[in-house]
Amino acid sequence: MLKYRKFMMFIIIASLMIFLGVGGFIVWVFDQAKKSNIGDLMFESRLAIPELLEPTLDDQGRKVFDLTFTTGEVEFIEGKLTETWGLNEPYLSPTLRSSRGDEVVINVTNGIEEDTSLHWHGMHLPAAMDGGPHQMIKSGETWSPTWKVDQPAASLWFHPHPHGATAEHVYRGAAGMFLIDDLELEELNLPDTYGVDDIPLIIQDKNFNRDGSLNFSKPLFSNVGILGDEILVNGTYDPYFEATTSLVRFRVLNASNARIYNLGFSDDRLHIDWD
Repeated sequence: MLKYRKFMMFIIIASLMIFLGVGGFIVWVFDQAKKSNIGDLMFESRLAIPELLEPTLDDQGRKVFDLTFTTGEVEFIEGKLTETWGLNEPYLSPTLRSSRGDEVVINVTNGIEEDTSLHWHGMHLPAAMDGGPHQMIKSGETWSPTWKVDQPAASLWFHPHPHGATAEHVYRGAAGMFLIDDLELEELNLPDTYGVDDIPLIIQDKNFNRDGSLNFSKPLFSNVGILGDEILVNGTYDPYFEATTSLVRFRVLNASNARIYNLGFSDDRLHIDWD
Protein backbone atom coordinates (compact mmCIF):
# COMPACT_ATOMS: atom_id res chain seq x y z
CA MET A 1 0.00 0.00 0.00
CA LEU A 2 2.87 2.33 0.87
CA LYS A 3 4.60 1.66 -2.45
CA TYR A 4 1.32 2.36 -4.29
CA ARG A 5 0.96 5.72 -2.54
CA LYS A 6 4.55 6.67 -3.37
CA PHE A 7 4.00 5.67 -6.98
CA MET A 8 0.80 7.74 -7.21
CA MET A 9 2.55 10.71 -5.60
CA PHE A 10 5.36 10.39 -8.15
CA ILE A 11 2.81 10.32 -11.00
CA ILE A 12 1.02 13.40 -9.65
CA ILE A 13 4.24 15.38 -9.16
CA ALA A 14 5.58 14.37 -12.58
CA SER A 15 2.28 15.31 -14.26
CA LEU A 16 2.25 18.66 -12.48
CA MET A 17 5.82 19.41 -13.57
CA ILE A 18 5.02 18.51 -17.17
CA PHE A 19 1.87 20.67 -17.06
CA LEU A 20 3.75 23.63 -15.61
CA GLY A 21 6.59 23.17 -18.07
CA VAL A 22 4.33 23.01 -21.12
CA GLY A 23 2.17 25.85 -19.80
CA GLY A 24 5.22 27.99 -19.13
CA PHE A 25 6.57 27.31 -22.59
CA ILE A 26 3.28 28.32 -24.22
CA VAL A 27 3.16 31.52 -22.14
CA TRP A 28 6.74 32.26 -23.19
CA VAL A 29 5.91 31.74 -26.87
CA PHE A 30 2.95 34.11 -26.75
CA ASP A 31 4.91 36.63 -24.71
CA GLN A 32 7.45 36.78 -27.51
CA ALA A 33 4.69 38.09 -29.78
CA LYS A 34 4.44 41.25 -27.68
CA LYS A 35 6.12 44.19 -29.37
CA SER A 36 6.60 47.83 -28.52
CA ASN A 37 7.93 50.62 -30.71
CA ILE A 38 8.19 53.14 -27.88
CA GLY A 39 11.61 54.75 -28.09
CA ASP A 40 12.58 52.81 -31.23
CA LEU A 41 11.28 55.14 -33.95
CA MET A 42 12.73 58.45 -35.13
CA PHE A 43 9.60 59.52 -37.06
CA GLU A 44 11.54 60.36 -40.22
CA SER A 45 9.07 59.32 -42.94
CA ARG A 46 6.21 61.57 -43.97
CA LEU A 47 2.94 59.71 -43.54
CA ALA A 48 1.51 58.56 -46.86
CA ILE A 49 -2.19 59.36 -47.14
CA PRO A 50 -4.26 57.32 -49.60
CA GLU A 51 -5.82 59.46 -52.30
CA LEU A 52 -9.53 60.18 -52.22
CA LEU A 53 -11.09 58.45 -55.21
CA GLU A 54 -13.52 60.76 -57.00
CA PRO A 55 -16.59 59.01 -58.45
CA THR A 56 -18.33 59.66 -61.73
CA LEU A 57 -22.11 59.88 -62.13
CA ASP A 58 -23.96 57.49 -64.43
CA ASP A 59 -27.23 58.21 -66.26
CA GLN A 60 -29.18 57.13 -63.17
CA GLY A 61 -27.40 59.59 -60.90
CA ARG A 62 -25.46 56.86 -59.13
CA LYS A 63 -21.92 57.46 -57.91
CA VAL A 64 -19.61 55.09 -59.77
CA PHE A 65 -16.23 54.05 -58.36
CA ASP A 66 -13.70 51.94 -60.31
CA LEU A 67 -11.31 49.67 -58.44
CA THR A 68 -8.79 47.24 -59.94
CA PHE A 69 -6.81 44.62 -58.06
CA THR A 70 -3.17 44.99 -59.07
CA THR A 71 0.28 43.78 -58.11
CA GLY A 72 3.22 46.04 -57.42
CA GLU A 73 6.49 46.63 -55.62
CA VAL A 74 7.01 48.95 -52.65
CA GLU A 75 10.20 50.03 -50.88
CA PHE A 76 9.12 49.61 -47.26
CA ILE A 77 12.71 48.88 -46.26
CA GLU A 78 15.32 51.22 -47.71
CA GLY A 79 17.03 49.65 -50.69
CA LYS A 80 14.75 46.59 -50.81
CA LEU A 81 11.58 46.04 -52.84
CA THR A 82 8.59 44.09 -51.53
CA GLU A 83 6.06 42.47 -53.84
CA THR A 84 2.58 43.68 -52.87
CA TRP A 85 -1.06 43.83 -53.87
CA GLY A 86 -3.31 46.85 -53.99
CA LEU A 87 -6.40 48.35 -55.58
CA ASN A 88 -5.55 51.01 -58.20
CA GLU A 89 -2.22 51.33 -56.35
CA PRO A 90 0.77 49.06 -55.74
CA TYR A 91 -0.25 48.89 -52.08
CA LEU A 92 -3.56 49.53 -50.28
CA SER A 93 -6.28 51.49 -52.10
CA PRO A 94 -7.60 54.99 -52.59
CA THR A 95 -10.25 55.97 -50.06
CA LEU A 96 -13.90 55.89 -51.10
CA ARG A 97 -16.27 58.49 -49.67
CA SER A 98 -20.01 58.79 -49.97
CA SER A 99 -22.99 60.24 -48.12
CA ARG A 100 -26.03 58.66 -46.58
CA GLY A 101 -28.71 58.37 -49.25
CA ASP A 102 -26.27 57.97 -52.17
CA GLU A 103 -26.74 55.20 -54.70
CA VAL A 104 -23.31 53.74 -55.45
CA VAL A 105 -21.84 51.35 -58.02
CA ILE A 106 -18.39 49.82 -57.47
CA ASN A 107 -16.77 48.26 -60.53
CA VAL A 108 -14.21 45.82 -59.10
CA THR A 109 -11.84 44.33 -61.68
CA ASN A 110 -9.53 41.47 -60.76
CA GLY A 111 -6.22 42.28 -62.42
CA ILE A 112 -4.19 39.66 -60.56
CA GLU A 113 -3.66 36.02 -61.46
CA GLU A 114 -5.58 34.64 -58.48
CA ASP A 115 -9.32 34.59 -57.81
CA THR A 116 -10.37 36.84 -54.94
CA SER A 117 -13.32 38.87 -53.63
CA LEU A 118 -13.98 42.29 -52.11
CA HIS A 119 -16.04 42.60 -48.93
CA TRP A 120 -17.50 45.88 -47.60
CA HIS A 121 -16.72 45.50 -43.91
CA GLY A 122 -19.41 47.14 -41.75
CA MET A 123 -21.59 48.28 -44.64
CA HIS A 124 -25.36 47.79 -44.45
CA LEU A 125 -26.25 46.33 -47.83
CA PRO A 126 -28.00 43.36 -49.50
CA ALA A 127 -26.25 40.01 -49.11
CA ALA A 128 -25.89 39.76 -52.89
CA MET A 129 -23.61 42.82 -52.81
CA ASP A 130 -21.58 41.87 -49.74
CA GLY A 131 -18.59 40.32 -51.48
CA GLY A 132 -18.00 37.30 -49.29
CA PRO A 133 -16.45 33.94 -50.19
CA HIS A 134 -19.56 33.10 -52.25
CA GLN A 135 -18.88 36.00 -54.64
CA MET A 136 -15.43 35.32 -56.00
CA ILE A 137 -14.10 37.49 -58.80
CA LYS A 138 -12.16 35.41 -61.29
CA SER A 139 -8.90 36.70 -62.71
CA GLY A 140 -9.61 39.17 -65.51
CA GLU A 141 -13.30 39.60 -64.64
CA THR A 142 -15.25 42.55 -63.19
CA TRP A 143 -17.90 42.49 -60.47
CA SER A 144 -20.19 45.53 -60.08
CA PRO A 145 -22.17 45.57 -56.84
CA THR A 146 -24.63 48.44 -56.36
CA TRP A 147 -26.58 49.60 -53.31
CA LYS A 148 -28.04 52.59 -51.51
CA VAL A 149 -25.95 53.89 -48.64
CA ASP A 150 -28.37 53.91 -45.72
CA GLN A 151 -26.62 54.07 -42.36
CA PRO A 152 -25.18 56.68 -40.00
CA ALA A 153 -21.79 58.28 -40.54
CA ALA A 154 -19.01 55.70 -40.23
CA SER A 155 -15.39 54.86 -41.00
CA LEU A 156 -15.58 51.48 -42.75
CA TRP A 157 -13.14 49.45 -44.80
CA PHE A 158 -13.08 46.94 -47.62
CA HIS A 159 -10.85 43.91 -48.11
CA PRO A 160 -10.72 40.52 -49.87
CA HIS A 161 -12.70 37.75 -48.22
CA PRO A 162 -11.95 34.48 -50.07
CA HIS A 163 -12.41 31.33 -48.01
CA GLY A 164 -9.13 30.22 -46.48
CA ALA A 165 -7.13 33.08 -48.01
CA THR A 166 -8.57 36.28 -46.50
CA ALA A 167 -5.60 36.83 -44.18
CA GLU A 168 -3.02 36.32 -46.94
CA HIS A 169 -4.75 38.63 -49.43
CA VAL A 170 -5.13 41.42 -46.86
CA TYR A 171 -1.55 40.90 -45.64
CA ARG A 172 -0.33 41.49 -49.19
CA GLY A 173 -1.95 44.92 -49.07
CA ALA A 174 -5.37 44.72 -50.74
CA ALA A 175 -7.49 46.92 -48.46
CA GLY A 176 -8.87 50.44 -48.19
CA MET A 177 -11.26 52.70 -46.29
CA PHE A 178 -14.85 53.65 -47.14
CA LEU A 179 -16.02 56.80 -45.36
CA ILE A 180 -19.72 57.58 -44.94
CA ASP A 181 -20.93 61.11 -44.24
CA ASP A 182 -24.28 61.93 -42.65
CA LEU A 183 -25.73 65.43 -42.97
CA GLU A 184 -27.51 64.99 -39.63
CA LEU A 185 -24.10 65.00 -37.90
CA GLU A 186 -22.78 68.19 -39.51
CA GLU A 187 -23.75 70.13 -36.38
CA LEU A 188 -20.89 68.38 -34.56
CA ASN A 189 -18.44 70.34 -36.72
CA LEU A 190 -15.96 67.49 -36.92
CA PRO A 191 -12.91 68.06 -39.12
CA ASP A 192 -13.78 66.85 -42.62
CA THR A 193 -11.12 68.11 -45.04
CA TYR A 194 -9.63 64.82 -46.17
CA GLY A 195 -5.86 64.68 -46.00
CA VAL A 196 -5.63 67.95 -44.06
CA ASP A 197 -7.54 67.57 -40.80
CA ASP A 198 -9.40 64.31 -41.54
CA ILE A 199 -6.73 61.61 -41.66
CA PRO A 200 -7.03 57.83 -42.16
CA LEU A 201 -4.56 55.73 -40.17
CA ILE A 202 -4.45 52.17 -41.54
CA ILE A 203 -2.29 50.17 -39.13
CA GLN A 204 -0.71 46.90 -40.20
CA ASP A 205 2.13 44.74 -38.92
CA LYS A 206 4.52 42.89 -41.23
CA ASN A 207 7.35 40.39 -41.13
CA PHE A 208 10.03 40.91 -43.75
CA ASN A 209 12.64 38.47 -44.98
CA ARG A 210 16.23 39.59 -45.46
CA ASP A 211 15.59 40.37 -49.12
CA GLY A 212 12.60 42.57 -48.26
CA SER A 213 9.93 40.05 -49.27
CA LEU A 214 6.94 39.43 -47.02
CA ASN A 215 7.27 36.59 -44.53
CA PHE A 216 4.01 34.65 -44.12
CA SER A 217 5.12 32.40 -41.23
CA LYS A 218 3.12 32.24 -37.99
CA PRO A 219 4.30 31.99 -34.37
CA LEU A 220 4.89 28.50 -32.99
CA PHE A 221 1.70 26.97 -31.54
CA SER A 222 -0.30 30.06 -32.54
CA ASN A 223 -3.66 29.86 -34.25
CA VAL A 224 -4.32 33.61 -34.31
CA GLY A 225 -2.56 34.41 -37.57
CA ILE A 226 0.53 36.33 -38.63
CA LEU A 227 2.10 38.60 -36.01
CA GLY A 228 4.57 40.99 -37.60
CA ASP A 229 7.45 42.77 -35.88
CA GLU A 230 7.35 45.91 -38.05
CA ILE A 231 4.45 48.36 -37.90
CA LEU A 232 3.25 50.30 -40.95
CA VAL A 233 0.72 53.15 -41.02
CA ASN A 234 -0.80 53.71 -44.45
CA GLY A 235 2.11 51.63 -45.72
CA THR A 236 4.65 54.01 -44.13
CA TYR A 237 7.35 52.81 -41.75
CA ASP A 238 8.49 55.20 -39.00
CA PRO A 239 5.85 57.79 -39.98
CA TYR A 240 5.11 61.34 -38.89
CA PHE A 241 2.21 63.65 -39.71
CA GLU A 242 2.66 67.40 -39.57
CA ALA A 243 -0.61 68.95 -38.46
CA THR A 244 -1.53 72.35 -39.93
CA THR A 245 -4.77 72.82 -37.98
CA SER A 246 -5.55 73.05 -34.27
CA LEU A 247 -8.05 70.17 -34.45
CA VAL A 248 -7.36 66.90 -36.30
CA ARG A 249 -9.57 63.87 -36.74
CA PHE A 250 -7.83 60.49 -36.99
CA ARG A 251 -9.79 57.56 -38.38
CA VAL A 252 -7.92 54.55 -36.98
CA LEU A 253 -8.24 51.17 -38.70
CA ASN A 254 -6.62 47.98 -37.45
CA ALA A 255 -6.08 46.19 -40.78
CA SER A 256 -3.66 43.63 -39.34
CA ASN A 257 -4.18 39.89 -39.41
CA ALA A 258 -4.14 39.22 -35.70
CA ARG A 259 -2.28 41.83 -33.67
CA ILE A 260 -3.99 43.87 -30.94
CA TYR A 261 -2.65 47.40 -30.44
CA ASN A 262 -2.40 49.62 -27.38
CA LEU A 263 -2.55 53.16 -28.73
CA GLY A 264 -1.84 56.31 -26.78
CA PHE A 265 -0.28 59.77 -26.78
CA SER A 266 3.18 60.48 -25.39
CA ASP A 267 1.66 62.58 -22.59
CA ASP A 268 -0.84 59.82 -21.72
CA ARG A 269 -3.86 62.07 -22.37
CA LEU A 270 -5.66 59.13 -23.99
CA HIS A 271 -5.08 55.40 -24.13
CA ILE A 272 -6.94 52.96 -26.37
CA ASP A 273 -6.86 49.17 -26.50
CA TRP A 274 -7.50 48.45 -30.17
CA ASP A 275 -8.26 45.01 -31.59
